[in-house]
Amino acid sequence: MVLALLAAAACSASPPAARPEPAPPPSPAAPMVTDGCPAVPTTGTDMAMVDYVDFIVIGTTTYLSSRDVVERSDLGEVVMRSRCSFRELNDRTGRMTPPAQNGDTGFLPPGTPVYAVRGWPIACRVAAENDGRLQFYLAQQSGGDRSRPVDCAVG
Repeated sequence: MVLALLAAAACSASPPAARPEPAPPPSPAAPMVTDGCPAVPTTGTDMAMVDYVDFIVIGTTTYLSSRDVVERSDLGEVVMRSRCSFRELNDRTGRMTPPAQNGDTGFLPPGTPVYAVRGWPIACRVAAENDGRLQFYLAQQSGGDRSRPVDCAVG
């Protein structure tokens, strides 16, 4: 009798619930996004190791570091904070980075203040601290086949 009840219970039980399908893996074509940095395409198998120069982009102007000595007394107001270190982005992704945009830098960690320089227009030079050392960054002329500071940056 007990055997008959077990058999009847087994026949009347509802089928087991279907397990949900696992989520598909992310598409290899989806861009890789990292904090504060532009998306880096992940298509293809090409990897890139980039040797960046020490740059800052403010608006559409690119500034390159200078060896001139900067004193704290030379610093004016903070004009921006860095958004993305392209060296760190390349180190994390192993991919070629997109063109630099406003706030992108070669080496400055995100959030690093970039200062106006007393006695100099921002369109000519700015300053920032990199690895414990204050540095001037000189605005560069756009176009051409090599980088040159704008006239007012060296005047």
